[in-house]
Amino acid sequence: MDILFGLLFGILMVVGGIATFIFVGLLLIRAIGNKGLSIKSGAIGAGASLALFIISFVTFFMIILNSPSFENDVEEASVTDEQEVKTFIPEMQIQSAVKDNQLEVTGTTNLPDATELVITLQNDKDESFDQAVSIKDGGFSMDAVPIEELKPGEQAIEVSLADQQPDAVLEVIGEEGELLAGSLLDDDQQLFVSANVTIPAERSPPSDVEGVKADVTKVIDGNTIIVQLDGKEEEVRLSSVAVPEAKHSKKGEQPFGTDAFKFTSKSLEEKAVTLEFDDQEKDKDGRLLAYVWIEDVLYNKTLIEKGLAKLEESSDNTKYLDDFNKTQDKAKDKELGIWSIKNYVQKSGFNDPEKKQEKEKSKEKKESKDKKSIASTPAPKKDSEKLAKAPKEEKPASTETKPKEEEETKTETPSEPKAEENSTPAPAKTPDPPAETASCDIKGSQNGIYHVPGSTYYSRTKNVAQWFCSVEEAENAGYRAPKR
Repeated sequence: MDILFGLLFGILMVVGGIATFIFVGLLLIRAIGNKGLSIKSGAIGAGASLALFIISFVTFFMIILNSPSFENDVEEASVTDEQEVKTFIPEMQIQSAVKDNQLEVTGTTNLPDATELVITLQNDKDESFDQAVSIKDGGFSMDAVPIEELKPGEQAIEVSLADQQPDAVLEVIGEEGELLAGSLLDDDQQLFVSANVTIPAERSPPSDVEGVKADVTKVIDGNTIIVQLDGKEEEVRLSSVAVPEAKHSKKGEQPFGTDAFKFTSKSLEEKAVTLEFDDQEKDKDGRLLAYVWIEDVLYNKTLIEKGLAKLEESSDNTKYLDDFNKTQDKAKDKELGIWSIKNYVQKSGFNDPEKKQEKEKSKEKKESKDKKSIASTPAPKKDSEKLAKAPKEEKPASTETKPKEEEETKTETPSEPKAEENSTPAPAKTPDPPAETASCDIKGSQNGIYHVPGSTYYSRTKNVAQWFCSVEEAENAGYRAPKR
């Protein structure tokens, strides 16, 4: 209907316009040539035509303006004008995480690549500091910051635009950021995005360590502690390390045992630790076997590093075995602690060098005493000397006995010395030597065999258990002759 009325009044507007021009023309002819319509008639016709034109024109445009299609066209035109302004609505998301005792900040955004951002944080002195980042492939990443450089507790990560931007970015956001719009703008119409993060007050073990928290209540020795775990006390032995004893039940204080005890007491007592377990969680005595972390430091390794402990491979716990071996080699090369004493560290444990030296000295003294005891025994005199000093009436007996003994010794041939040494007779109590025997140079060995002068083993027998004056005396004492 609006279209029909618009069309009708449009025609009337055209007719009125044409009629107006005609009557005006006739009036001009009348004025110039005094011919045609009268001035009165021409004026009435021109006025009526003009009125028709004006009324039709106004009505036509009112119909057009009130039509829905015209309103839509106007709205589309206004949207087109707004698009020509090219406003930009930024979007941004911030992610943060504390990993391996460092704060990592990343984010995603629809801002154009190469946009320069400023990330603001609070340092450990409660002062603000900035880090600049650049957007690439729709994201940004800040260099990791150690947590000890940051204010502990909760703080805000603030992200804003840098003052200087590349030309390509300014075309999108405007010279002064005037093209930016949306909820991420602050009261000054500047981009401002924030996110909260909690910074731990203490460093923690690496992220791949799966451990349990515990409080150390007492230190027993260099590698044994008492902890409060799950509401009860547990005895924990440091896994894969052995330290000297400060108070050994048999050896007393071992070198560096007290040093290890004092160092562990200072480092762990009344401290919060993380216990990391390996394949074998308990030792044969029922104690927990654990790697002990104090913040981000593996204390087991620290003991080896300082030369206060050695690597122990008796358990099935091997997670840090290679690392511990390398650390121990360095301590050895530097001769730190336990490695400063030669032969002190043994595979089975620790040798007390002072006790060992005392034992060796005691053994040497005993051997020396035995030698002196043997030397104090009167040495057997040679047959010629004995015969010279013997009474004349005993000389025939002496001379008859000696050749017989020499004949016996000549029949002995050296063979099977091992069999001779392995025999173990039980010598009986030696009777007093016969008064008539002049020669006391028969050797009684430790293994119950007697050796007469000139026999194969006579000169070889050094540790003489007893001297005899005759073969009969030796045999009565339980000694026997060599087999060959």
